Amino acid sequence: MPQAFRPLRLSLKIGITKYAFFDFERFRYYGVPKLQDIPLAQFANRDCLAEKWFQAFSDNNEYSDQTKNGYIQDFAKYVRFCDLNNVAPESAIAIEIWERYLIKQVQSHSIAVNSARKLISATKCILELFDCPVFDWFSKYPIFRSEANPSNSYSDTELIKLVRCLKILHQQLGRQIRQNPPLHVNAAPSTYTANYSDSNRRLDVCGVITKYFCASFFLMAYYTWANTTSLLSMKKPKRREGSAGIWYEQSVLKNRANKFVTIAIGENHATHIPKHALRFMEDLLEISSLIRPDDEHLFYQSRQGVISTLETAHLRTFNNWLFKSFGLKDDFGNQLRPEAKRFRATGSSKYIALTNNVTEASLILGNTPNTVHRHYTKGNEPENNMQLQAVAHTLESAIRCGEIQNAKEQARSILKVEVLPYEAFIQKYSIAHQKPDRAPIGTGCTDPFGSKADKYRRKVNFSPKALDVSNLACADILNCFFCTNQVVIEEVDDIWCLLSFKCSLEESRGDHLNQSQFKNNFEEILHRINQIIFRIDPKIRRLAERKLKDGRHPLWPEELNLFI
Repeated sequence: MPQAFRPLRLSLKIGITKYAFFDFERFRYYGVPKLQDIPLAQFANRDCLAEKWFQAFSDNNEYSDQTKNGYIQDFAKYVRFCDLNNVAPESAIAIEIWERYLIKQVQSHSIAVNSARKLISATKCILELFDCPVFDWFSKYPIFRSEANPSNSYSDTELIKLVRCLKILHQQLGRQIRQNPPLHVNAAPSTYTANYSDSNRRLDVCGVITKYFCASFFLMAYYTWANTTSLLSMKKPKRREGSAGIWYEQSVLKNRANKFVTIAIGENHATHIPKHALRFMEDLLEISSLIRPDDEHLFYQSRQGVISTLETAHLRTFNNWLFKSFGLKDDFGNQLRPEAKRFRATGSSKYIALTNNVTEASLILGNTPNTVHRHYTKGNEPENNMQLQAVAHTLESAIRCGEIQNAKEQARSILKVEVLPYEAFIQKYSIAHQKPDRAPIGTGCTDPFGSKADKYRRKVNFSPKALDVSNLACADILNCFFCTNQVVIEEVDDIWCLLSFKCSLEESRGDHLNQSQFKNNFEEILHRINQIIFRIDPKIRRLAERKLKDGRHPLWPEELNLFI
């Protein structure tokens, strides 16, 4: 029977507030049994080794707790294998048998090459930690060739499915949490306290707090391209206003790289940045402060009144519930699940495809260019295949036709599409294409040089024979409100400009012959301006109205006679 033994329990922090415990007493028995199975296990007579292994892991400061936890799990597999083969774990023969076993497992496709490489590497690092002669025991040559395993990005159709579902969840659960926070915080995990509804389904939802923050986590990953660990470590960002607009920023320590990365959402006065990203951040901060006003973390989970930080296990549980409830499928008919690394890969691959600048992408992601090349440039397989197919048809047609434009036309007819995939990609994601030009009335125009501009130039009798006016944009501002190219820019200065334009229109009332003439000229325009202002975010509208009280926009000063 084994003698009395001092406790060998190691505590490791493997999450934001989550700890894992491993009892090295398990190594004293054959097969490394679970603690509850120890009374039935056979004593292995290696007390000294178990204590030595415990001491080595306890004293080590080189590896993080998460790395130690992974190494201990891998080492337990290795010791269990040694016990099955009746060899000592700290021996050259054990390593030789272990390597042969992993080679056979890879050859029979029982495990992946990268998994086998990980086990070999972990065993080598652990035995080196125990001062074993690993360079003499392990093979002098690499046994397995590294296999590239880049993150696959989402296609556009997959993104639409995922983000739409997550946004509705975030909005509906957030609204119900605001109505009665204690109800959801104190509820048992299996108690339904909220519901979800859309055009296709209605669901009762339990564990509302946890599900809300899980949906918010994945939306944050979609907007910021940050990785899982950085997001889970994120604290409540502070709101900052300045010349660059409204920004929420938070620096987070990236443990493996031992450096800080900055996660930010803001407006920067750029019309191509979606306003709903900023509203999402404001809503998330409101709910986070409502749930835990005395804590600085951003994402939480709740269980019967006990609130703690969100962990990766909660994200896995949420993903299982999401697929069970919504049954989302990808382009191949497989399960479609939100993953931070895939949102990260989606954003970076599209950015690189547009800019061809890996250095900028690596700065945004907080990785080295080599890491970005290895893991974040693969793109999406269906879209890649479409691009390759289009290129192949275009090149084949170019050889036959001799002209690239004719080749493109022929490729379009073969593929039965109006726009070739790469051209469609550029049109959709190009910042220059998405960003509308500002008009002097406070709105934007998506096509200032299009057919409407030609019509305007003819209307004002510009003569192309006397002067080249092809570079002149449309300036028919009174018809902007009836034009399909008009877009609303939700910036304070632009809405201030629009309100000033409205005031100028209203002031011109006295310059008309009668009320009927004024209505014929401007009533419909004023009605449309009021509709635009009504749809504006109330906060932006209030700030613009405050600026209007201080004075009009320089483009529309007081006493400007629009009628003349």
